[in-house]
Amino acid sequence: MSDKEYRMSDQDDRTPPGDPSSITLTYQHRHYWWFSADDAPETWHVSADIDDGGPHVGDMDITLVDTYETHDPFALLDGQDAELGHVAETVFDAGDGRLDPDLDEQLEPIGSRILILHSVSLGQGSRGAPAGLGKARIRAFPRWRPRPRPQPGHSR
Repeated sequence: MSDKEYRMSDQDDRTPPGDPSSITLTYQHRHYWWFSADDAPETWHVSADIDDGGPHVGDMDITLVDTYETHDPFALLDGQDAELGHVAETVFDAGDGRLDPDLDEQLEPIGSRILILHSVSLGQGSRGAPAGLGKARIRAFPRWRPRPRPQPGHSR
């Protein structure tokens, strides 16, 4: 397959470091077996590499917090590091540790865990493809979807 077949953009000749179908993801889960949901958030490291010794594509660190099993998700995240503390103050109420009421009003649960994309780094050959991914840094993705907007004349 020629690189023209999987080129991301003709602009600036941005091409992934190899065939995207050859990217292998390796997952590493870090959480002490004796820890409860209140002791530490669940963390995952994902590494992307091209098969057969090809270049390193990038890394991603993910943090998960279970809002039902964790007594105080705000304090749990705030105690980890400054970046997760910033997410905690955005997503949770500092007073009671629960999901911010304004955010909760906009979302509909599909589970009890919140996924936080803690960091993304791209390998040297991957920068610029796909556009914007390298700018990802600390994002919270609750496992909720927006509630449908009520139709005029209908009550909730």
